[in-house]
Amino acid sequence: MIQEPHHHPELLGKSGTILWRDEIQARLLQRPHLRGNWWMYLVSFAADGAYRTLLESTLQSENAFDQESAHLGTRPEFSFDIIMNDDMQYVEGTYRLPGRFWEVLVIKKEDVPALQHRLNQPPVEWSSGITGIVIDVPRAAKLNREYVRAALAITFGYTDWVEVSGPDSMVLR
Repeated sequence: MIQEPHHHPELLGKSGTILWRDEIQARLLQRPHLRGNWWMYLVSFAADGAYRTLLESTLQSENAFDQESAHLGTRPEFSFDIIMNDDMQYVEGTYRLPGRFWEVLVIKKEDVPALQHRLNQPPVEWSSGITGIVIDVPRAAKLNREYVRAALAITFGYTDWVEVSGPDSMVLR
């Protein structure tokens, strides 16, 4: 349960499920006067269809657990970490396939003649253990929301991708 929502007052008193946690240093929080390390949590608020990254100090345990299967995808979904514009050089976010947990998505412009991915190779694995995919696209491509949707369809074979407010890839990596 959220007890002190510094940046998300709409979450006060709401219950969520912790999906991931990551240790961060106080200096990264721009609070150099604090000592030691803190924990940052990725919390799913299923009732609101939202994911938030929150500090440990804002959370209160309810001593309850969800089944892991409750957090696996039921449809192909993707989410952006950044505000998209009409033509990006680099896109980072997350995606989730049916029956799978969230994974990291990186799409970047490179000197390639056509869209390239490494789907048939071992997946990219970040230091956290979370996997994902890197997709390279030609520099001339107009890398926007629709291009990302089309690239995911080509890469994974699903045509019905849904954009959602998913977890932050920086926390998962």
